[in-house]
Amino acid sequence: MLLAAALVMAVPGFLVTACSAPAGSGASGSAASAAASRTPSVADPAPVADPAPAADSVADPAPVAVRRKSSSRALRLLTQAAQAAVRTSYQGEEIVTRWNDGSGSVLVSDVWHVSGGQTITQTLAAGSALSSQPYLSADDDGQQPEGVLGLTMPLIQLLEAHYIVAYEGAGSADSRTAQVVEAWRTDGSLAARFWLDDATKLPLEREVLDSAADVISQDVLIKVHVAANAPEAVPSAAGPADPPGPWTDPLSRAQLLAARAQGWLVPARLPGGL
Repeated sequence: MLLAAALVMAVPGFLVTACSAPAGSGASGSAASAAASRTPSVADPAPVADPAPAADSVADPAPVAVRRKSSSRALRLLTQAAQAAVRTSYQGEEIVTRWNDGSGSVLVSDVWHVSGGQTITQTLAAGSALSSQPYLSADDDGQQPEGVLGLTMPLIQLLEAHYIVAYEGAGSADSRTAQVVEAWRTDGSLAARFWLDDATKLPLEREVLDSAADVISQDVLIKVHVAANAPEAVPSAAGPADPPGPWTDPLSRAQLLAARAQGWLVPARLPGGL
């Protein structure tokens, strides 16, 4: 729940057209074709042993209950990916797929990011509540850019604090060679996989799994084009910008109780100290 909450908060929370894709069955349409080339399997069981790797290119053994320390190589790769998301000028197409209770939603967007600067997103497949006008992300200084699957330094810090991060090995996403990093729960179940581009270090794909090993969300970045300076053909952001930051106004106990009485989910505390 912690990882799913952190990841959902890290990407645009838009609801788009519904489809009848069962949980864990994979994305439909272009999302499925983008993910078809990936090497690791969602159903791969975690090994019960923790053998030492024979060389630096050997994947870290999948963590189990006895493995408590994250791989330094995996954390280094994630850090490089988060840095590349800020420093690299690129454009691509992002496909965000979510599954819940046997149904799914898909959001398809074009994304342009300028090195150290702003990100512009234009939705291609929109629901009735979402405009197709290009809009600016909220990262005015480019420190938490939108459009790279939400992989930022704050997210990496959350992963390191609450999960066991391991290097899985080489793979591929969108016909590009990639390095695969996994996040494991301390009970030995797989929580997420990340595919990081070999050439640019940009995140290309992310899967989030529930405790039953079903994929509940999949984000892919396809048709990636890296530019030396600013990406070509960047549209002007005619649409409204995202809110400037997280909501910081506290709610009183009475307001929280009133919200709960109206049907809102108001847990007493969030998992993992969030």
